[in-house]
Amino acid sequence: MIARGCVPRALFTSNEGQAIGAVRAFSEHQIRVPQDVALVCFNGTNQSSFHVPTLTTVRQPLREMARAAIHMLKEGQSEAQLKEFPHYLEIGESCGCTPQSQS
Repeated sequence: MIARGCVPRALFTSNEGQAIGAVRAFSEHQIRVPQDVALVCFNGTNQSSFHVPTLTTVRQPLREMARAAIHMLKEGQSEAQLKEFPHYLEIGESCGCTPQSQS
């Protein structure tokens, strides 16, 4: 995207590692997060608040999700199952919003 000059206004990554890589790639091309690109990721760790900029992340109960998946596999049911889990958005600096602790 960067090489073609097609920089998005916002980017949502699947995990914190991808978000960190994106911040690095953007920085190497003088593209600023969040001024030029807003960035949000899934499943940030406790380290999300130590990155510059701090990462905005969707928190999910990964251990609980893994347990449920293993249980479904052990049950060996052939029908698909839908299971919902609680999640929340932790606002950091990377999305361009004011973190709640600074409002």
